Amino acid sequence: MVKNIKSKTKLFNPNVEAPVAKVLQHLKECLQYNSTKGQFSYQYRGQRELILQVASNLTGGVPFNWKFEANQMDKESLSGEVTMPLLCMVTELIQREKALVSALKRKDAEIEDMKAGGGKVSRKYLETTPFNHKSFQEERVQSKGFEEIISGQGNGCFEDEGQALYKQVKVTLGTLNRRKQAENEAAEPDTLPVDGDGPNQSPLRDGSVRPSQSGSRSASPKKPFSPGKLEEKQTELLRREALERKLEEEKQKQQQKPKKKKKKLF
Repeated sequence: MVKNIKSKTKLFNPNVEAPVAKVLQHLKECLQYNSTKGQFSYQYRGQRELILQVASNLTGGVPFNWKFEANQMDKESLSGEVTMPLLCMVTELIQREKALVSALKRKDAEIEDMKAGGGKVSRKYLETTPFNHKSFQEERVQSKGFEEIISGQGNGCFEDEGQALYKQVKVTLGTLNRRKQAENEAAEPDTLPVDGDGPNQSPLRDGSVRPSQSGSRSASPKKPFSPGKLEEKQTELLRREALERKLEEEKQKQQQKPKKKKKKLF
């Protein structure tokens, strides 16, 4: 990635030399919401490609240009990178609101208990009324800020807090997917032979593997999942299958290979 950034910097800005970290930081500042550091222009290439060009100035007024080439994502990738994380973010924010409402109600109960015991606030302006969740929601929907959010089409979704939550969601999704994959691999039956087909088993000339001489035995009870052992078994199985295919291909080549005609010397 570092080499790619360096090559693009040299391509788009032949007279500019800057560390990769500085280039990325400058692009990040240009792409931030409501940033005035860069001027943007875009054009479509076909129906699935978008070219976004950024024109800006570095410290001292040095021109700096960049070009992003974006391809339309397929539905599965779009769901995994955008739709599913956004649904998780909305669900998490709803749960956080419920937790905050519960905390406010407990605070109100605590304040009422203190007042009942004769407690008073030291300053009148610090006194608050009990929190009403339903009234709060109605006020938000009717507020000017709510209209601005709707008219802005959610432009502030990925500000600092939104970016942090999106990152947390993606990291957690990745962890859950890896855990599920490991559980599925552990649940798969062991297809490797129990007896007679070890790594040192020599294949026959026709490409098949010599059967076990000791007969079949009952499989041992399933042991706890071990990623290292499973990976070792899968590697050995793939090696044996590759060897068998190679022997079969060599056999077919020998059968199809035409006999060479002897060249006449005179």
